Amino acid sequence: MSNSNPSVNTLPQTPARSALASYADLFERLIDPVFLLDSESGRIMDANATAERVFDFDKSHPDEHPDLYKGMRDDEKGRFEQALRIARRRYYPRQIRIWMTAGSGARIYYEASVCALDLTDKTTVIQVILRDKTREYEAEQSARRYLEEVQTMNRKLEELSITDEMTKVANFRRFKQLLALEHERAERLGGQYAVIFCDIDHFKAYNDRNGHPSGDDLLRVFSATLRESCRMVDVVARYGGEEFVVLCPETDEKGATGLAERLRVTIEAVRFSDVEHQPLGFLSMSVGVASFPENARTQDEVLKKADLGVYRSKATGRNRVTNYSTLAQDPAALAEALKKAG
Repeated sequence: MSNSNPSVNTLPQTPARSALASYADLFERLIDPVFLLDSESGRIMDANATAERVFDFDKSHPDEHPDLYKGMRDDEKGRFEQALRIARRRYYPRQIRIWMTAGSGARIYYEASVCALDLTDKTTVIQVILRDKTREYEAEQSARRYLEEVQTMNRKLEELSITDEMTKVANFRRFKQLLALEHERAERLGGQYAVIFCDIDHFKAYNDRNGHPSGDDLLRVFSATLRESCRMVDVVARYGGEEFVVLCPETDEKGATGLAERLRVTIEAVRFSDVEHQPLGFLSMSVGVASFPENARTQDEVLKKADLGVYRSKATGRNRVTNYSTLAQDPAALAEALKKAG
């Protein structure tokens, strides 16, 4: 193309190129803007009345013809020029969507149909029909924004459904889902996993002395400490009240017991607010540990046996870790824990 910018310098006055088109009787009556461009230079040779009105020009004054590229982004200019080249080679008609600037300065989103048009004098021009798709585009954008908002809301709702609102760790429902998945995986692949059950010692006493808002703050710091102290693969969840659980994939009882002891020491070292009046003088927790398949054959049994370890830790002074294997070696202690667990 010798001049890719269809701002014209000259316009043949007689005969009008549209008069040589097979649809000359419809040209002026088309409700869409139509331009006929020189097939070689790309300059405007003719335009219908709608094009004159929309782009605010008089086709009888060539020097005032509009710059069709005005307001186009570089990528849109490239696609428009490509459509003109394809039309010139007569491969096939091409439709593209581009933003163009009307005579009023308004931005209009057009679907441009570009194709070669043979005239009755055996010459060829490039026909460009512009169909206003602005409202359709705006509707599509509005629908897209609405869909994004709905998706964002759904993600938030999904997060709320699996997250404990206060502590921001997984809730009991989510923990049960993940425990079931982990159990199925371990059972199918011959793997293992462990559960660490944590219960804050004397939490009621803390609440009674400091008030529930302070108790809520303590739970938030406690859960954050657990989460930060566990491995990336571990799942920390609030089981209910002051009870928390940690699901440890691919971990045996020994490994989980070591992690539980580190968690206990970490919690003991944290200077939580207003804990100096606690029975031990600091915040502590009682912990139980059980694993699959070492201690239990079902996920419910794993959870129950980890809970029995908590009862034993509380019965022996609190602020300690008890795994199920150790508890099972003492039948009297096991019977007592089972009795307290109901």
